[in-house]
Amino acid sequence: MHDYVRSENPKAANRILDEIVAAAELLGKHPRLGRTGRVAGTRELVISGTPFLLMYRIKGEAVQILAVLHAKRSWPTLF
Repeated sequence: MHDYVRSENPKAANRILDEIVAAAELLGKHPRLGRTGRVAGTRELVISGTPFLLMYRIKGEAVQILAVLHAKRSWPTLF
């Protein structure tokens, strides 16, 4: 994803990557921050300032990141 965006706009690619990393770090502190996911057993966090969502699940004390998806992309049915 980073390489694709970078080919069109390197500055935007770095900003998006920074936002994704920041969102993942925030989930480490606040795992229930995202909404209930479209796929059973998952949660979704909108990545601010981007068209992407971070799909994850909570496993005990850990946050398991499953995917970073474009909001307009077709969603998987299972993880």
